[in-house]
Amino acid sequence: MAAKQAAFWPLFFLLACAWILLLSGVAALQQNCNSSNASNPLLGAGTVAYLSPVTCSKFFRFTWWITWYLFAILIVLAAFAATRAFHTFRRASAPLLVLLMDTANTYFYFNGLDIDGTLKARARVTLAGAIIACVALGALLLVIGIFDEAQGVAARRGGTGEPKGETYGGVFQPTEAQTGAAEAATYAYPARA
Repeated sequence: MAAKQAAFWPLFFLLACAWILLLSGVAALQQNCNSSNASNPLLGAGTVAYLSPVTCSKFFRFTWWITWYLFAILIVLAAFAATRAFHTFRRASAPLLVLLMDTANTYFYFNGLDIDGTLKARARVTLAGAIIACVALGALLLVIGIFDEAQGVAARRGGTGEPKGETYGGVFQPTEAQTGAAEAATYAYPARA
């Protein structure tokens, strides 16, 4: 348990710092919507969930949703850490990892736009937050998976972690006690030596 906690908390704090970067970057970009420098390049650009050009005020909606989804995952992850139910965290965070990768790709696009230094710097802060969040969340998924996989398999299989019954060549071999003598004969394979 100590190894899991030692690997978990630094990654958790890295993910929290990435959320702060992502939040500050997208807030700074949204604040710049009223200037004419931001409007022109963004009006011709599309982003995830927008297939056509959109106004600057609507451009960042999807990024805001991803940012607050990351915050919710941070809260839930802290609760799971307190209860030591880490394995249940993986289902909710895998889609977030995909969304964060897509966000990083979207803000990587800003490097190629003809925009001034302030707007480009704000987009790079958002990009840095998304990339750091991807790395931290991916590492958390690996750490949690490594330490909890044996317990998860054991819980699904009913205790030991080993499959019930015998297998031969990957095919389940029920015993006579499980199926009866007549049915066991239909599954007859050569005996192991």
